[in-house]
Amino acid sequence: ALRETDIAFPKRKFGIKDKIKEIYETLFKHFKENEASKKIALTHFVNNDKNEKIITFFPLLHLENSKKIWLEQEEHFGEIYIWLKKTYLKHKGDPFVDLKEEITQKLENLDEDQKQRLKEIEERDDLVG
Repeated sequence: ALRETDIAFPKRKFGIKDKIKEIYETLFKHFKENEASKKIALTHFVNNDKNEKIITFFPLLHLENSKKIWLEQEEHFGEIYIWLKKTYLKHKGDPFVDLKEEITQKLENLDEDQKQRLKEIEERDDLVG
């Protein structure tokens, strides 16, 4: 059974570009000042402030999509950890290695018709993109 829940979003106005820049600079400064620290919990980063957590989340997704940070969550509804991307890759390795190997192997095992179809799709995508 579904229950209705009231959610109140922060009413503070801010520029998203400025917030993204502010968050990245704050993270960069944190990791520079705390070199032994490889990651920071989102809760700690926002000083356990629920409104700030909501405001910070979208800019963090943008920074991850821009390949500047890595967000790690070990379990559903668990703590989210923020890493600088290069630090994450250095200490944890590429999380997509297995997937890349599997794709490479599947591409090598395509028959000629499948290879031709893939080539047509790639050419079409080049024209569109």
